[in-house]
Amino acid sequence: MWSTLLAALVFAPIASTLWWKQFNIVALGLAAAGFMWSRQGRSIGPAALIALSIAIKPIVILLPLALLIRSESRKTGWWAIGWIVGLMALAQAFLAWRARNLRDLSPIPALQTFLERPIQWACHPENYSPYSLVCRASGGQYFSWQRLVTTAGVLLLILMAVDVIRGHPGRSWVIFAFACLLSPMVSPIAWSHYQILLLPMFLLLAAEFALRGASMIRWLSVAAAYLLAELTWRPLGTLVGAFRYLFSGQRENIQNMYHVMAVAEFAQYVLLIAALIWFASQRRQAAKILA
Repeated sequence: MWSTLLAALVFAPIASTLWWKQFNIVALGLAAAGFMWSRQGRSIGPAALIALSIAIKPIVILLPLALLIRSESRKTGWWAIGWIVGLMALAQAFLAWRARNLRDLSPIPALQTFLERPIQWACHPENYSPYSLVCRASGGQYFSWQRLVTTAGVLLLILMAVDVIRGHPGRSWVIFAFACLLSPMVSPIAWSHYQILLLPMFLLLAAEFALRGASMIRWLSVAAAYLLAELTWRPLGTLVGAFRYLFSGQRENIQNMYHVMAVAEFAQYVLLIAALIWFASQRRQAAKILA
């Protein structure tokens, strides 16, 4: 358990978040606090914390939808969506008041800007979203069909996650961890420091493996995902570049950094596969016991 805590403390996406002065830790902390509170049977207060998390930075965007899956957490999910709409309307009204222009009450210009930004950053190597991966694999050029293919692929991953968590209650940490892991994949932009959302699944699988006695291959799969996530220490560079400078004195150039990032982005997929396989096997074991 102490080794798990140490691994969390030196988790590269946390350091990257702090160096970039991002709100990722605040957003994740509020979402986790709201989810933990909801486990006590409350709805309105926990939903407000989850909504505040998404209002500050919408990186755990799938959590309210995940709460709608189970009847015992559905009320919290609907309250969270209601809080989000209310906070967004309040923020838009404040902007219009400050601008002294009623036209700023409309969220359409902001939405248009949000939809146009992915085109500019679609193929950037530090964009770890599946959308960016498909864009770079297609030759580094933006095509409209890429979004359709990526959306279908991410939807399939979400449906696979929903399938393996059947039987888990709506307030199970399993649902929270999957919601965090899959949320960055939904967005067309997911910078390397968004991998902080892998942390709940890392901690959950470490606890599951320790309590249930997982095989060595399962531990190695999670360790591989963790090492991949550790490669990117932005804005300083990469772990490979640090070792290269330590042993040869050569500084890391931007192209070498991008090559390492092309490998590091697969941390989320390795971790997701490990989680899907583990929870699918646990469900099969439970079915055999019941049979």
